[in-house]
Amino acid sequence: MMELAMLHAMTGAFAEARALNERARTAFIERIRVRRMQMFLAQSTAIVELLAGDRGAAERELRVALDFANESEERDHISQCAARLASVVRANGRSEEAARYASLSTEAAPLDGAAAQALSKAAMARTASAAGDHGEADRLSRAAVDVAPEEMPNLCAEVLGDRAEILLVGGQAKAATETAREAARLFSAKGNTEQSALLDEL
Repeated sequence: MMELAMLHAMTGAFAEARALNERARTAFIERIRVRRMQMFLAQSTAIVELLAGDRGAAERELRVALDFANESEERDHISQCAARLASVVRANGRSEEAARYASLSTEAAPLDGAAAQALSKAAMARTASAAGDHGEADRLSRAAVDVAPEEMPNLCAEVLGDRAEILLVGGQAKAATETAREAARLFSAKGNTEQSALLDEL
């Protein structure tokens, strides 16, 4: 249900996505009662809310997911949740807090965790960009793109989108536009029309 919820959200069907996650919540809490599954549910709900444009709800769910990840001491999930939380917190105007989550993501990321490595590098790139260190931001965002595996196109598109924003802030408008177009192409190829559309704003 959670995967299906995210697929619905990618196409803008947010009511259906939220309904599916609520069904999953009922199943996990009232029937199955497996606490670890609530971490995945919180991650799914956060992605749905991010696509729907509700950063406040996304932040709440990511905090829940991070709490569960810390409880189970799963470094890969700690890293990914912290990286996504850094992005949302920064978008909500709290750069110092975002930097702390980016650092946590980097510290927790397993060397063999491709998604965690890509997301943590992207989070640190945004931290460097916010601090005005555009050279370091460029290096880190490029590293995030390089480490994202081709078999995970949504992840590749996500870190490319981050890189596009960093290039734009760093004064490389042409490169930013080209990078955003490639990210949009990857999102569209996976049917992720909502995230593809967001890149049109760059």
